[in-house]
Amino acid sequence: MTAVVSATPSIIVPKNVIPNGAFEQYISASQLKGWESSSSAPGGQLDVIYPLNVCSPTGDCPGGSVIIRAYPPKDPNTYLSIKQSFIAKPNTQYRMNILVRCLNYDQSSGLRAFYNGVLTSTAICANGNFNRVSLGFFTTDATGVGELEIRFLNGNGMDYLYYYADDVRAEAVEILPTSE
Repeated sequence: MTAVVSATPSIIVPKNVIPNGAFEQYISASQLKGWESSSSAPGGQLDVIYPLNVCSPTGDCPGGSVIIRAYPPKDPNTYLSIKQSFIAKPNTQYRMNILVRCLNYDQSSGLRAFYNGVLTSTAICANGNFNRVSLGFFTTDATGVGELEIRFLNGNGMDYLYYYADDVRAEAVEILPTSE
C-alpha cells in the first residue's frame, strides 16, 4: 500500500515584513520603491536622500546609504505620509518601529502610525538625535495582508520643520510558552 502525503504550501516571512523598510531602493528623488507618499495639504514634500551622513552626535545611526527627509505641510491639521501594503504571517502580532530624527521641531511635532487605517501609535519629537521610535503593535488577520501608514506632523505650523527617517521595521512578537 502506498501512503499519500499532502503538503500545505508555506510562506517564508522575513524577520522584518516591511519591504524596502530601509529605503535603499528608490525610483526618483521624491519616490521610494514600494512606498506611496502623499500630502494632505499643499506644501508637504518628501525627498529621497542619497548618500548623506545624517548621524547625530548621540543616539542611533541609520544604516545603508539612503534615507528620507519629510517636510510636512505648515497647516497644523495636515500631514505628509508614506504608506505601503505588505504581507506578513497571518494571525500574528507585530511590533513596529522606525529610526527618526526631528530638526527645527517643538513638542507638538511628531508622527502617527496606522495599520489598516487604525491608529497604532503617536510619537513626539523628544530631541534632535536619531532615535528608534515605537510605532506600536498590530495583529494580522487570516490573510496576513496589511497596510502601514506613517504620518509626519507639524502640530504648530512651524517654519523649516523636517524629519529624517530610515529603517521602518515590523517584527513578530515572540510569545514564549508558559510552564505549568
